[in-house]
This record gives sequence, C-alpha cells and structure tokens, in this order.
Amino acid sequence: MTDRKKRRDAIVVTALLACVAVVGFWHVMAVWSGRPFRLYELTAEDFAGFQPQSPTWSIRPRPVVSNPTEPNIVAYALRPRAASAADSGGEASSPAPILVRLVHGYNMRDCMRLRRFEVELIVEGRGSRVGGRGRESEVRSQESEVRSQNSAFGDLGPGGSLPVQVWRLTSPTGDRSIWITSMIRAGDFSATDVDVRSMAFPRVGALNDPGWAPQGVTRETLRHPIRDLRRILIAKWNGARHDVATFLKLKQPVWASEELLTLVSAYEGPSVERDQESGVAQRVLAAHALMYGQFRKWRVQDLGGQDGRR
Repeated sequence: MTDRKKRRDAIVVTALLACVAVVGFWHVMAVWSGRPFRLYELTAEDFAGFQPQSPTWSIRPRPVVSNPTEPNIVAYALRPRAASAADSGGEASSPAPILVRLVHGYNMRDCMRLRRFEVELIVEGRGSRVGGRGRESEVRSQESEVRSQNSAFGDLGPGGSLPVQVWRLTSPTGDRSIWITSMIRAGDFSATDVDVRSMAFPRVGALNDPGWAPQGVTRETLRHPIRDLRRILIAKWNGARHDVATFLKLKQPVWASEELLTLVSAYEGPSVERDQESGVAQRVLAAHALMYGQFRKWRVQDLGGQDGRR
C-alpha cells in the first residue's frame, strides 16, 4: 500500500468520524432542546392575598389559562361603577369591561398577529409621535385623566408616569379594539421603558396562509413542493424565534420572560369607531394605571414583609 493511498484512507476515515461526531452531537442537542420546559416561578398562587379595590371601579378576577404557550398569571375585569358610568364613556347601564392581565413577558403584537389580527401602534405613553397618528397633547390629556381618577398614578415611576404603548387591534372579522401594554420588572413590579415588541416570544416575520398546517408528505405537497417547503421553513423559523441555533435544534426555544412581565389591558366592548378611539383609550388607560398601582403597591408590601421575616 503506497503512502498516497494510506493518506487518502486516513482522510476518508477522519471525515467519516467527523460526520458521525457531528450527527451524534446534533442528536444529543436535539434531545436536550426537546426536554420539557421548566415551570414559571411566579404563578397565580403567589397572588392569593392580592385583593385590588377601587371606589370608582368594580374589579372582578377572571380565570386564565397558564402554561408555557399561554403564560398568563392573573387577570381582572374592570367596570366603572354606576356613579361614574356617565363620566367614563356614556353607557347608561353596563359599561363594557376592561380586561387587565398580568403575563410573563411576551410579545403581544406578534402573538395577536399569529391569531390573524392587524395590530397597529397608535401612540406611546411618553408622548412620541408614532405612524403620523400620535398626538403629544392627546397622550398628556390621557395621563392627566388617569391622575384625576387614580391617586396612585404619581407612584408609577420616574416623572410620575407609567410608560405605555397604545394599540389598535382589528380582528379578522373587522372588529376594532384598543389595547394598552407596559413592561414591568418581575422582581419589584417597577416600570420599565422596554418595548413589548422586543420580547422573543413569540417572534413572527412572514405569516403563512391562515388555513395551512404542516401535514407531512402528501399528494398536495408533491404537487407544490417549493410552495410547501417555503411554508414549512417560515413556520419553523418563526417557531425558532428567528434564532439560527434554535432553528437547528441546538437549543430550546425561548418562551416568555421570567425577568419581565407584560401588563396588558384590553377593551372588551363593541367595535371601536375611529372617532371613539380617544375616549376608549382614556378609559383603558385609567384601568391600566389603576391596576398597575395596585400591583406595585401590593408587591412592595409583600417584599417588605418577606424582608421583615428574614
């Protein structure tokens, strides 16, 4: 056997061993990335002693689904009390409720886009102009309205204001609603300037057709292999949160954040017309700030009690 043949055989053996090592490593990492997700540390049980109250709002708890794909913690439905109904929008009998949810940090916009909603940012709570529709004076008037209805608003953070993002959501059937989001720290519930869209879960670029679902190799996929391969890659890329290592199954997909929480308030009334948006936004903002003040006060007291017991 010549030296040349020996070197060639050594190269082939080395390449085969390298391929086996790569496949073995990928298999181990794929199994590891497919392990069950650990449970969230902050759960609804931690809020057993939380009982929000308000003289102007009726506050009732709502049941929520809580799991890695639905990272809700607690939810409350708020309605203006009868005495303040006329001042909060004009409904005479039963004003539409505002649903306020505390959720492990997630990307509300992309979550609702996955559900085929059109999601538009109207204004940000710091008064910046967004998309040509935000008005600084409107945001300031909303914050002033909140301060008049909620004495705790001055404790919401630096400058006496809670950073908020106000959204217009349009359902697949054309119904419009107003939602408001804020990102807060899980430790002490203090306010942050974090944009809810920066959360990794979920992360959506292109959307597939609403009626499509991966079904493996079928006669239909063989008829349109390029189209369906593109759909599969889009679904997997979105599921990987646009991360190459996750796409290759080298690490577990990112789920909702443990360090940050998303406070989400949504109007649950009839479809909102454009000329009603400002009034509805003021009402949602009032409920949003009220609940944040209640959450923040309770959390600070809870942490103080824990420190006192140590």
